[in-house]
Amino acid sequence: MTIDARNPEDAFGQRLARIESFMEHAATREDLLNLKVWILLSAMGAIAGGAMLAIAVVQLFVE
Repeated sequence: MTIDARNPEDAFGQRLARIESFMEHAATREDLLNLKVWILLSAMGAIAGGAMLAIAVVQLFVE
């Protein structure tokens, strides 16, 4: 794609449109925040599940 340098406004608009077309599938800040929340909640759930499993196994051997 060539950019016509004679009209700077058109050249800027063409460059911006090209960048926007590449950014169509990029993650936004909100997407990253949601991902962080899911990872944190998954880790907390795994820790809680592991603790419950460990307590259940200990109770089996104690009784």
